[in-house]
Amino acid sequence: MNRYSKALLISGIITVVISVIVLLLCIYDWSGLTPLAAVFIIWAQIVFFGGLIFQQKIRTQTEQLVLQASFIPLLTIYSFICGVLSVLFLIRFKSEWKYFVSIQLILAGIISTLLIALYSASKAIRVTNQNTMHDIIQINSYISRINTLAVTAGEEEGYGFDLKTISEALRFTDISAMVPVDEEIDHIISELELEFEKETIFRSTKLIQERCTKLAKLIEKRKIQSKAIKEGII
Repeated sequence: MNRYSKALLISGIITVVISVIVLLLCIYDWSGLTPLAAVFIIWAQIVFFGGLIFQQKIRTQTEQLVLQASFIPLLTIYSFICGVLSVLFLIRFKSEWKYFVSIQLILAGIISTLLIALYSASKAIRVTNQNTMHDIIQINSYISRINTLAVTAGEEEGYGFDLKTISEALRFTDISAMVPVDEEIDHIISELELEFEKETIFRSTKLIQERCTKLAKLIEKRKIQSKAIKEGII
């Protein structure tokens, strides 16, 4: 538990204790729905502070921007409405405990459904973002490796120019998601790396030309597959 969570826990405990003391001192007649109203007043505070602590606990598992924009406001609204309803029924409708309980249960059900949905959505968004970042890093590593090969090749037999062109072509594809052909691209780059590790006189011109041509074709194929994924075909 981090410092902020500990501060929230201490604040919550203090708030609940003070509320209990105030209720005990200020309420003389505990008939009707008074005990229920008092319980829901305390419950509203527990939900609010408990929700804030829970939000801190799951911050590494979820997309915080989504939670901060919706989870916390919903907690605040629920706690406020729950508390206001309790006080209202306590003052004006003390005998209507059935309506009070029904409204509180409906309210709790609605807010629980919304909070669970938001939690699931924020978790899914975070996973998607992490996968996207992983794919971007992977494709950028391919681009970097091809650029390194281009530098190694220099102007030799035009390989450097070809590899730079291939690198730029790959850069301008959709790098936000991996596609099936990426495995082949990785394999071809590895073959070129092995070939360029050799001394210049021992390099196979034919093999390098074939691999560069194939790599260019695979990148074109990648464009098609990326588009198909976006359209939901793959």
